[in-house]
Amino acid sequence: DKTNEIDAVASVRMLFKEAGLRQARLDLTNHTGDTPGKGMTVNSVTVDGKEIQYIHNENVLTLQLDQAPPAQSEKVFIIHYQGEPSVNVSTACDTLVFFCQSFMVCC
Repeated sequence: DKTNEIDAVASVRMLFKEAGLRQARLDLTNHTGDTPGKGMTVNSVTVDGKEIQYIHNENVLTLQLDQAPPAQSEKVFIIHYQGEPSVNVSTACDTLVFFCQSFMVCC
């Protein structure tokens, strides 16, 4: 195609090492004035088949859980997003690098 626009779904599996955590944080570039036309827009986030609240601001996607999972439990977040990456995705190699760099677990 003629654009670098992507429409994607990411499945992110997280291990909650501690009890009581009700937020998870991921790095994901959002639209800013620094890179006009670049960045991602998150359309929805689900976990256990239910849509959850999230905040996507300053290149951070914060996922809000209704209930804190038990310690040592895993959750799988399904994130629907779209936009133009801030890196070149003109080749398959660049695309793979983009996905590795865009979602980094920080909790």
